[in-house]
Amino acid sequence: MITYILELYDFPFPCVLLALCDNMARMKRYCHWVALIISVIFVSGCQPPSQLQPPEPMRFALDQIEVTSQRLKKSYQIQPIGYGMKQEFLVLEISFEVRRKISKEEARALLLTCAQEFMDDINANEKLRPYLLEYPFTLSNVGIEFYFRNQDGTFLYDPDLSFAACLPEGFVFSTTDPVKQCGFKEFSTETHEEALALIKESAPPLKLLNAVAP
Repeated sequence: MITYILELYDFPFPCVLLALCDNMARMKRYCHWVALIISVIFVSGCQPPSQLQPPEPMRFALDQIEVTSQRLKKSYQIQPIGYGMKQEFLVLEISFEVRRKISKEEARALLLTCAQEFMDDINANEKLRPYLLEYPFTLSNVGIEFYFRNQDGTFLYDPDLSFAACLPEGFVFSTTDPVKQCGFKEFSTETHEEALALIKESAPPLKLLNAVAP
């Protein structure tokens, strides 16, 4: 419900707060509660609860995000943790927590597969189609983000990936500084075309995509 509220009112501060807290271990246990409280305060001052039901187009988008995220969770052992929308129905995004270490090559291939499945699901959704600002959706209209953790939920530090994403602008990969425990240690970007070319040159995609933690 709170996630829906954040997106419905396009109020990014709680989401930004969570992102800022992401690399601050001592704040980890409090981030979600602070974001929750701020969200409730903000929304309660805007409209009565009776008016908080999502409009039909938003319900179609939320239903599709739920179906896609749950299937990706089951297929690739990744945990959905949030979603987003930019310029209503122009870009849809899903964020996942990945509790294992994987290489940059594996992350790239898995990101692409998840993004393509999400994109195909949206394009096949006839209820949602009339509300899309662009049709058909391409990689420029979807986003998939991975936040990497150890299996026990603790943070991963350089040289292991801590974040990777397939975004409308391209692919992003970063590691976290083990000394500062906040901020990037390594950061790199790739265009969609560059990433596709690298995937074609690498090991067979299915071998990479089916790799899960033991």
